[in-house]
Amino acid sequence: TTNFADCSGATGIRSGDRVIVQATSSLPASFVIQAASSTGANLINVRIHNSGNSVGTVDTGINSFNFVGFR
Repeated sequence: TTNFADCSGATGIRSGDRVIVQATSSLPASFVIQAASSTGANLINVRIHNSGNSVGTVDTGINSFNFVGFR
């Protein structure tokens, strides 16, 4: 399954910036970041895919990501 999530606190990011996002060890092993985009001031939206067991409700919990933005 695939879903979207907003990552707030991306200090310095503006809508329209190009972003590169890297998962840290806080993201469970079966989850993969497929896409990311800047959607507003200090906000990045990521598309995350669960490539593992998708039976029932799956929660990734609280995660941190590394990011770089380009104007």
